Amino acid sequence: MRSNRKPNNGLGSPHGIRVREWLLAHIKQHNLGPGDRIPSERYLADALGISRLTVSRAINQLVDQGMLVRQSRSGTFVNRRAFERPKTRRNTVALIMPGRPGRDELGVQTPIGRIAQGASSVLVAQGYRMVVHYYHFLGDELDIVRELAGGEWDCAIIYPSFFQYNNVLYAQLNGQDPPVVLVDHYFPKLPLDRVVTDNFAGARDAVRALVARGHRRIACFSEYFGAVTSVIDRAAGYRAALEEAGIAYDEELVCGPQLMPGGTQSFLFAMEHMLRMPDPITAIFAINENVALMVQQAADKLGLLVPGDIELAGFFDAAVSDGVRAPSIRVVQAVTEIGQTAAGLLLDRIAGRAPAEPQHILIPARVMEQ
Repeated sequence: MRSNRKPNNGLGSPHGIRVREWLLAHIKQHNLGPGDRIPSERYLADALGISRLTVSRAINQLVDQGMLVRQSRSGTFVNRRAFERPKTRRNTVALIMPGRPGRDELGVQTPIGRIAQGASSVLVAQGYRMVVHYYHFLGDELDIVRELAGGEWDCAIIYPSFFQYNNVLYAQLNGQDPPVVLVDHYFPKLPLDRVVTDNFAGARDAVRALVARGHRRIACFSEYFGAVTSVIDRAAGYRAALEEAGIAYDEELVCGPQLMPGGTQSFLFAMEHMLRMPDPITAIFAINENVALMVQQAADKLGLLVPGDIELAGFFDAAVSDGVRAPSIRVVQAVTEIGQTAAGLLLDRIAGRAPAEPQHILIPARVMEQ
């Protein structure tokens, strides 16, 4: 007896499964998003060595499942439903940060800890749960970002590491699904929300204060130069303050630390060299508090008073108390506000209240003078 059942050449057949697997791999490999066109049926049939009829049936079933959408005379496109995630975890936000947001040696919460605290205060008030994920090495960060891109979490606030090629890593999160907000620094070419300090203005205002105190030979010391946007913006603010005061920018006064035996870093030789110049430096702008502390250590070894023999300005978020020598002009970031603002932006993005284009929010820093 002949069966009236038609051969299963659709999605459930081996050939149909091949079409599905090929298309899903193609979408992922080429980072296709909603509205992007997939290859033609003729191309797929030739590439996979199967009939166009089988390809057409497989695509029709993917259309029925909401993965693809056909447009008359235009082709077949990735459908938005292909990127929808289950909403069962929408009350959980991942906070991804380097190290652990604990306390420093004085028992004061670290800047990273205050970002976490600020974010948590907003999320908890809105009924959300925050799950903190720490990374200590590049491999950890890579795994966490891949899990986020793969749908392990629905949204996240991320403090990226300073690795030079992180833009490649975070390109996996290109777009707003899953919703992601970067804090501290960012990747200019990636369309991701970010909440960061106005580093340019903070640096410019600190160097302006040095100029107002009569300094003309001002060095700029940094741990990093290159792709870290917070450093780039601070270095640009340093240069802008000099130029607006009519002080020529001198590349000889901009440097990083020397690597010492044992892997430590030091500005001892840089300071010694600049103080022996025919027109020696009288002040230093430190990119961050680690640099400021290294400047203090170098000054101690050279028998210099800070301030007194040389003046120091710079970004310095650590709490000032007995035993802590802060710069006489310090830039203090509003790190708790950064966390609060990032959480608020993320909630707006989840609820569909945020504008479609990525949001770039600058939080002012305070310049405090002693």
